[in-house]
Amino acid sequence: MLATAPRPLPTDLRQLASHRPESPVLFVQATYYLLIGLGPVLAASGLRALAGSDDLGLLRGFGVVVAAVGAVLMFAARRRELSPETARLGVTVAVVLAVADVTFVLKGSVPPLYLLDAGVQVAFVLWWGRALFPREPQLVGRVPAALA
Repeated sequence: MLATAPRPLPTDLRQLASHRPESPVLFVQATYYLLIGLGPVLAASGLRALAGSDDLGLLRGFGVVVAAVGAVLMFAARRRELSPETARLGVTVAVVLAVADVTFVLKGSVPPLYLLDAGVQVAFVLWWGRALFPREPQLVGRVPAALA
């Protein structure tokens, strides 16, 4: 077995900045999706009462899909540049999950607690908007590179 020495901790702020993800919203959203996606997979019986569903297979399947999206976003967060596809994926998934949460609460399929997750998804969409669109007056009207 080969042993590799651990990397030394950065001693300079520039070194810390070089390890920082390009987009913090991407990292936070990826972490959130991994957590809420793996929750039903690892503790489905405990979440059954919270979800209001008796179909453990459906609950686990949904969790695997959300965790997979979280994994893709996490790998993308490690890159130094934000690709347009990654930004679109982050916004699209957040919108779809928010709409699904509100729709299922209105139908009575899930408890109103799911509106909290819808709020988190809306916050992700707003955070993406703030991260992608410029706030400098000279850049207003130009398409951000992440959406081009």
